[in-house]
Amino acid sequence: MAAAGTLSARFAACLRRDFDAINALQVLSWTTSPGEGQISLIKMLKRTVYGHGGFELLRARVLNPV
Repeated sequence: MAAAGTLSARFAACLRRDFDAINALQVLSWTTSPGEGQISLIKMLKRTVYGHGGFELLRARVLNPV
């Protein structure tokens, strides 16, 4: 039971240390979703083309995105 108390105490300490960030998450309307979407798209294009489909597949993906 002592280990659980220690674990929860460490968790609480981390929450206290990051209080400003946690509070900002709830209060501010700022988001990274658009950036994450672009990163996912770029990764998908790289996976699709790198050594597999060649330039024609890359061209089709860029000109006709899904």
